[in-house]
Amino acid sequence: LSPEHAPDFTFIGIACHLKDYKMAFNLNSSLGLSLKRVSDFTSPDHTDRLYSFFQCYNQEERKNFMLISNHHPDGKLLPKLKNFDFFLVSDELMATSRLETLLRKIRKTEKVLLAAKIEREKLKVYDRITSDLELHLLENKE
Repeated sequence: LSPEHAPDFTFIGIACHLKDYKMAFNLNSSLGLSLKRVSDFTSPDHTDRLYSFFQCYNQEERKNFMLISNHHPDGKLLPKLKNFDFFLVSDELMATSRLETLLRKIRKTEKVLLAAKIEREKLKVYDRITSDLELHLLENKE
């Protein structure tokens, strides 16, 4: 059996010098989200490393937003993207205009140094991490 097509997600890398809870608070304020901490995300390489995970569901747009830390004392969640401290992930492929608006707002958020879209091609583990994210969302449904 061949697996179904991997779902489309939008990944935004964020560089900053904030703790995870403060980054979530700042994004909630600037983007109008309601990110809440849920159980930590397990690394897709199936090590015991856990990464802080915040999630919110936008009822109107029927999509999830997730904020995932890229830091663990033993290594990065996505080592090839080590310059990013967090990833803001949406479980939809955003239109270019909407993505640019979102990026502008994130860049204006207090203490954010850099925000950039991460192209699917740069994520060698795209299929694996999106599958893991979907499972994590299902496990944390209220």
